[in-house]
Amino acid sequence: AWLAREKGVSDRLRTRTWSGQSMGSEFSWLTGSASWVLESLGLGDLARVMSQVTRDTLERTQLDGLLALWHPR
Repeated sequence: AWLAREKGVSDRLRTRTWSGQSMGSEFSWLTGSASWVLESLGLGDLARVMSQVTRDTLERTQLDGLLALWHPR
C-alpha cells in the first residue's frame, strides 16, 4: 500500500517470497579452511577471534529486503 500511495507502484504488482542463503555462506569454505589451518598451527584462539570478527563484519554489512534492491534518497 505504501509503495502504491507514495511511489505510484501498482497495487496489482505480483510479489514473490524469496529466501536467500544464510549470511556469509559463500565464504564458508574459506573461513573453515583458515580456521583449520590456524587450529593445526596451535593458534586456536586466533582462529576463534577471526571467526567472530568475520561474523560481526558480515552482520554489519548485510542488506535486507527492499534495501538490497532499492535505495531511498
